[in-house]
Amino acid sequence: MRAVVDLIKSLAKFALLAWIAYAVLEPRVPQLLATLKLPLGQSLDIFQSALFALYRNLMLAMLVLALADFAWQRSSWEKSIRMTKQEVKDEQKDSEGTPEIKQRQKAIMMAVARRRMLAEVPKATVVVTNPTHVAVALRYDEKTAAPVCVAKGLDHLALKIRERARETGVPILERPDLARTLYRTVDVAEPIPRDLYQAVAQVLAFVYRLRGAA
Repeated sequence: MRAVVDLIKSLAKFALLAWIAYAVLEPRVPQLLATLKLPLGQSLDIFQSALFALYRNLMLAMLVLALADFAWQRSSWEKSIRMTKQEVKDEQKDSEGTPEIKQRQKAIMMAVARRRMLAEVPKATVVVTNPTHVAVALRYDEKTAAPVCVAKGLDHLALKIRERARETGVPILERPDLARTLYRTVDVAEPIPRDLYQAVAQVLAFVYRLRGAA
């Protein structure tokens, strides 16, 4: 299609220039033929005038054609790089990812976070449970100003936390109300809020007494 358009443009340009040449020379044909009977100097003046008129008109026409062609080429180029609505949607989908890819990425990130969290359970001082639906692992030592949540989970993840705690000898205490409160109010790797200090201190004291008895 582009080749056909270029061919039509070339033919149109040629036809226009030919018509301009005809329009310039046709009225001067009798005068040019009469130069055969005129002196050489006068004949050259007539020929020079006709050629100048022809050259001037053709140059002006070519200038107009060049400007028009430039404008057309620029407009065609801008249209060619302009994206359709579907292309914009496709590009956004490629850059942001399809819902399936996003869901897959989210699942991978959650799996990595779970593995990282379970790896911290052996460092916990105690695991507080609900007893089956909630599990929160807390760590407290001389390096921490307050007990820190190292892992927490519900249902299946809570079961994994308890299993990991049993495997590594971390004490597990059933404190349903405290476990639910800790799960709601404490993020992983964050210290517990001040209003839970006393309740958690009682749990830690019990754990230390168990260790002392052992």
